[in-house]
Amino acid sequence: MTHGADSNPVAVAMAQENLAAFGYQAQVALADMLAYRQGAEALVTDLPYGRYMQMDEPTMRRLLAHGRDLAPRAVYVAGKNISSELQAVGHDDVTVYTVEKHAGFARHVHLAH
Repeated sequence: MTHGADSNPVAVAMAQENLAAFGYQAQVALADMLAYRQGAEALVTDLPYGRYMQMDEPTMRRLLAHGRDLAPRAVYVAGKNISSELQAVGHDDVTVYTVEKHAGFARHVHLAH
């Protein structure tokens, strides 16, 4: 069973629709990640990024540490390279893939173990 959460009800509905389209049975909850307690083998998350979705460092550190508690392996998509932050919360091996979207905007995909 696939589990998920998002604090945005529109994102919850879109996630449920996307997962169903690919044949996954999923429970997607309306919840803040810091309140979410469902552990997993792996975590896949898209952190807030871009000009309008800034996150302060203490909040990011709490989110990453909580994510590490939920799953030993993770994929994080972020607006900047957060490999040092992932290592600081206990991910020993972090690989970063940068995907250029358009001039001045990139997504950084982190594979963390």
